Amino acid sequence: MAKKTNIDKKNNAFLRPPIVAVLGHVDHGKTTLLDTIRNSEIAKREFGGITQHIGAYQVEIDTKDGKKKITFIDTPGHETFTKIRSRGAEVADIAILVVAVNDGIQPQTIESIELIKQAKIPFIVAITKIDLGLRQETIKKKLAKFDVLVEEEGGNVVCVGVSSKTKEGIKDLLEMIVLLSEMKELSFDPLAKPSAVVIESKVDKRKGVEVGAIVKNGILKVGQEIFTETQEGKIRAIFTDWGESVAEAGPSFPCKILGFSKPPMVGEIIVSEEIQKDIEKDRAMKTSDQNEQGENIFKIILKADSQNSLEAITYSLPQDGLRIISSGLGEISEADVFLAKTTKAFIIGFGVQPSFGAAQIAQSERVRIKIYKIIYELLEEIQDVVRGIAEKDFQQVLGKATIVNEFPFDKKRIAGIKVIEGRIARGDVVLIKRKEEDIGRGIVKTMRRFKEEINKTEVGNDCGILIDPSIDFKVDDMIVSVQS
Repeated sequence: MAKKTNIDKKNNAFLRPPIVAVLGHVDHGKTTLLDTIRNSEIAKREFGGITQHIGAYQVEIDTKDGKKKITFIDTPGHETFTKIRSRGAEVADIAILVVAVNDGIQPQTIESIELIKQAKIPFIVAITKIDLGLRQETIKKKLAKFDVLVEEEGGNVVCVGVSSKTKEGIKDLLEMIVLLSEMKELSFDPLAKPSAVVIESKVDKRKGVEVGAIVKNGILKVGQEIFTETQEGKIRAIFTDWGESVAEAGPSFPCKILGFSKPPMVGEIIVSEEIQKDIEKDRAMKTSDQNEQGENIFKIILKADSQNSLEAITYSLPQDGLRIISSGLGEISEADVFLAKTTKAFIIGFGVQPSFGAAQIAQSERVRIKIYKIIYELLEEIQDVVRGIAEKDFQQVLGKATIVNEFPFDKKRIAGIKVIEGRIARGDVVLIKRKEEDIGRGIVKTMRRFKEEINKTEVGNDCGILIDPSIDFKVDDMIVSVQS
C-alpha cells in the first residue's frame, strides 16, 4: 500500500517540517555533519533499506513534544542553494553556517554569509571539529566582523559546537532547528495547487528523466499534469529518498518524480497549469523589487591569480559605491557565476580565466565577466563605473517610453515609441535599456507624428524619434529621458 504524507495540525494551522540548507567553506565538515545526522536515521530503519540519492532527505528526531521531522538539502548544499537562488526560487527556511574551529573564516564562509543574507532566512552557526579541543570564542569574535553576532557576543544568532566524530552537540543542533522552525510557525495549505522546487535533474537510461524536488505547498500526486518554465509532463511515479513508492508528496517532503520528457533546470518551480502564470508574475515582481533596491551599488565578485594581486586590488578599490560580494584565488568557477546571477554582480578577473563550464553558464545566464591583465586599467574602469552609477542615481527622470516599432529612413533607424510616463522632447538626453541592461545613450534629434514634426509628446501618445548617435535598439526596449 502506498505511503501517504503525514499532515500535522496544531492550533487549527497546518504545520510543516523545516527545510534546512547547510552552507560553509570546503573541508569544514558540511558533508560529514550531514552524514552523521543521516546515519543516525539509517540506524532506526529496518535492515536492507535502499537509499536513493535525490539531493535532499528527511530525518525524524525525538523531542519532548514528540517526534519531529527535518528536511535537509543534501550535498553539495552550497552549489544547490546557489543555483536555486539564482533563479529566484525560495526553498530553504533555515540555514546552517558551518565553520571549522581549526580553520576559521574562509572565502566560501564569507560567500555563504552573503547567500544567507540574500535569502533573508534565519540561520544557526555550527562550529565543527570541536573534538580538537580548540577555543570556539575566537571564531565567534571573527564572525562579528561580517555582521554575524552570536548570542555570546550580544547578538541573536544561535551558535552550537558540534563534533561529527564524537557526535557531541548533534542533538543540540537538531533541537535548535526544531525550536527555530516552531518560532517561524511554518505552515501550508493542503488544498492549495501544488508547487515544488527542482533540486536535481538528470536522465536515467532505464527510467528516463528523474527529478529530485522538495514540495513547498499543496500535495503532488501520481497522475497530475505538471509544468516548469521550460518543461512539462505527467507524474508517473513518486519515490521517497529511501526508494519507497508513494502516491503523493506533501510540503517539505523530498521526493523523486518520474514523468518529465526532458530534464528541467535546477531551481525551476514545478506547478500545475492553473497557477503557472501566477508563479511567473510573482517572480517577475520579486526580481523587479530586487533590482530597484541597491541599483546605486556596483557589486562585484573578484578573482585573482595571486594573494598579492588580490590584496593590492582590494586595498585600492573605491570604498563607497562598491561592494565586493566574494573574492578569491584561481579560475572563475561555475559557483562564482551562479553567485553573480543571484546577487546581480559582475565578475572581475585579474590574470585568471573562467572555466569552460563557467563561461558557458555565464553566457546562458547573461552574467558579465571582465578579465584584466593590468591592475591600473582594472582600477580605473571600476572607478569610472562607480562614478557613473552615482551620477545616474541623481539624474532626474523626465519621461519613459517603450519602443513599439522601427522604421527605416534615409539609411537611418527611426524608433516608434509610446510614452508611458512623463514626456519625451526633442533635445532630451535618453538612455536605452533592455531589461536590466543599459544599451546606450543618445540625444533625441528629431520627432515626428505621421508627417508632422513635433517638439514633445506626453503620456499615452506615440511618435517616431531619431536618436543620435545611432543605437542598436530593439522593439520592447525602454527609453528613459533624463535631465542632462
